[in-house]
Amino acid sequence: MICVVNHNRLAIIILDGWGVRRETRYNAIASAQTPFWDYLKGQYPKSLLSACGETVGLPRGQMGNSEVGHMHIGTGQIIPQSLLQINQAIADGEFSKRMSSTVKKHAPIGVIHCVGLISSGGVHAHIDHWFETLRTLSDYDVRLHLILDGRDTIPNVALRELQPFINQLLPHHQVASISGRFYAMDRDQRWDRTDHAVKAISGHLYDPLNHEDVLQYVESSYQNDLSDEFILPKSFSNIPVQDNDLMLMMNFRPDRMVQLTQRFKDQLPVVTLTDYHLKTDILFPKQPVNVCLGSIIANAGLSQSRIAETEKYPHVTYFLNGGHDRPFLNEQRILVPSPKVTTYDQAPKMSIDEVTQKILQQVKLGTDCIIANFANADMVGHTGHFNATIEAVESIDHHLAMVYEYCKTHHYELMICADHGNAEWMYRPEDQINMTSHTPSMIPFVYCKDVKLRPKGTLIDILPTMLTAMNVRIPTQIMGKNLILTTN
Repeated sequence: MICVVNHNRLAIIILDGWGVRRETRYNAIASAQTPFWDYLKGQYPKSLLSACGETVGLPRGQMGNSEVGHMHIGTGQIIPQSLLQINQAIADGEFSKRMSSTVKKHAPIGVIHCVGLISSGGVHAHIDHWFETLRTLSDYDVRLHLILDGRDTIPNVALRELQPFINQLLPHHQVASISGRFYAMDRDQRWDRTDHAVKAISGHLYDPLNHEDVLQYVESSYQNDLSDEFILPKSFSNIPVQDNDLMLMMNFRPDRMVQLTQRFKDQLPVVTLTDYHLKTDILFPKQPVNVCLGSIIANAGLSQSRIAETEKYPHVTYFLNGGHDRPFLNEQRILVPSPKVTTYDQAPKMSIDEVTQKILQQVKLGTDCIIANFANADMVGHTGHFNATIEAVESIDHHLAMVYEYCKTHHYELMICADHGNAEWMYRPEDQINMTSHTPSMIPFVYCKDVKLRPKGTLIDILPTMLTAMNVRIPTQIMGKNLILTTN
């Protein structure tokens, strides 16, 4: 450990889902009353940063997300993401090789249950991985348990995407259940939602009097004003999951599959595409990054705190630390419960009052490095409700002003950034649909100080800029560039 003398204390606020878009139509950020944000843009320098595609370890053109965004903010390195890693494994045959050897290890097998999000969104899973999996498992009886998206895609895309998928299924590959991700992919301990999906997978929601097939069921759900995300779980077979079966979890992003996996992992063997930290077989394990913000601050002998409400707590801890579960020395983690509502348009402020108070408390205590997340723009933006998202943005603006004044009084360096876009682009007139997904927009980086910044960069440039402002040495492993050009 090297103790740093004459360091500066710093706070950085991550505005989740706060992108930059010149067009003001359908832009909740531009449409909101944000006097403090307007003041910041006029008073201090701003950089525009790329948060998608190859700059954050994703395939070209793939929009970013909170997991990827926080990981690149916190590591300052381009980390090849699971989507890119798996795509490459499919191209070179490694995917099929790993899948085959893992399945054979569990022989003899009754039925293989493939469970996961079937989506072209590429945030939690990808439909291409399903196609390759079924090609690999062509000799096995497979039951498909499909989770529909509508959040990282347009709301009602499943019917269009499922048709060619189902047409290619072999006779012994059958859809056994379906569920909207609202139920199957909860991560906030709302076990009633998870268990509703579990019942469908287990065959308990089969109705012998309802003869709708999968596509007919999705279409009738649309007619009942249920988008993909909220489609009710349903079984298309009453055959239960057996203990001599094998379950394959298809999501490469683990956080929203943990609860569902926990319900089955003690009943039968489970294989996960990536590491869910549940002691399952893993097809594509991922090594944590050795150098990250947490380790750098700890090795400098400084204190740090991470603050977020439930929805973004893993992002300011696990993901920001490059995949390290445990806190580093003198790293305090502060969790603020998110409100218990069905969707966050019902509570656009979410828990920002409590999150802000925790930030102010840490400033008052003199914590050396404070990282906090304001979740509102992203979580309310995901609902597609424009006016509620405007309210969320205005709440963020009010609370940012409070943090700014407190940091100024206590002589803190203050930086404000985002992890990806969302709230700045909420409607596509050509399709006449509300957008609920992330966007490929650039994101803002503001340093509340009289300095000159590079006009453009990427998310990995944030960490070396933070360390420069704190007067902490930048390790050689950091790939990003300091955004500060000059100080006055």
